[in-house]
Amino acid sequence: MLYVLYGPDDYRAQAEAESIARAALVDGDAADPSRLDGSTASWESVRAACVNQSLFSSVQVVVVRGLLGRWTGKSDDGGSTAARPSPGEFAAFVGALPPTTHLILLEGELRADSRYLRPLVGLAADRARILSFSRLKDAALTDWMRRQTRARGGSIDPDAAELLAARVPENLALVSQEIDKILCYTAPTGHIRREDVQLLVPEAAYGNVFALIDAVGAKKGGVAAELTHALLEGGVAPEQLLALMLGRIRDLLLLATGQAEGVSAAQVAANAGWSDGRRANVTRGRSDFTLPELIDAHRLLMAADQALKSRPVHERATVTLVTFVTIAQRTESAALAEALPLGI
Repeated sequence: MLYVLYGPDDYRAQAEAESIARAALVDGDAADPSRLDGSTASWESVRAACVNQSLFSSVQVVVVRGLLGRWTGKSDDGGSTAARPSPGEFAAFVGALPPTTHLILLEGELRADSRYLRPLVGLAADRARILSFSRLKDAALTDWMRRQTRARGGSIDPDAAELLAARVPENLALVSQEIDKILCYTAPTGHIRREDVQLLVPEAAYGNVFALIDAVGAKKGGVAAELTHALLEGGVAPEQLLALMLGRIRDLLLLATGQAEGVSAAQVAANAGWSDGRRANVTRGRSDFTLPELIDAHRLLMAADQALKSRPVHERATVTLVTFVTIAQRTESAALAEALPLGI
């Protein structure tokens, strides 16, 4: 069975891919899905991954990102056309896949009239499913929020969903994070009201949050201090800023560690399940830090997280501000420990 998931909404496409993979792996299967990077994987390696089933699993699940986009030339590396099948050959291969093989292609913004999609449309429903994921807006976006909230055991009022859609940019990953955060705040009822969104989701804050992350990476301590102060004054929680910065440093550390062990950036991204946009952002920011700097920054952020949970409330803003400036200036965490003990 082939699944082609494409369109600009990478978050929903990725979620659907993981749902398909989980459903395909029946109870007792020990193997995880095989994941390939379509920008570098050869046609032979894709075929082999589909055919060579694991001895420890009754099914074979293969997830490939960006394969058809490369074959159609959108992100081609200039290789010979002999290294890829024709659209008809690929459709014939899909039609002959055994029922125990599930090939999932995550294609991003692939054109709907792609020459590789056309012959697949004619295949039977039990051979190929082609799903397009456009960006959600207006009523479709708020409906998605309500369904996601219900799936997580909560509920959200219509006016709360509308306000959340207005305050968070068109990025479902961020919307999902905000829903999780507000559900934690409203526990045990899990009922999200407009007042909860007003309290916990600052208006138009995310642009400055990402500017802060960029300033830290660019070693701009003064800019990082100004943005941190402005965000905290604007109502963004220190924990939220710390979580976003920690996520960024973890991604960079994962990439740097993989490269140090001889693993390509493409393979690190494929193994981690990063979207194309996330992979591009992390790869672009990798040169901002050395590996020792990333290790020290991660250590400091973990200590700061513990400090926010254990130290007096009036120190929370100071801990956050000094932590970010320390990382931006590439000052070793030991120096901060002397000025503001964090248990490092």
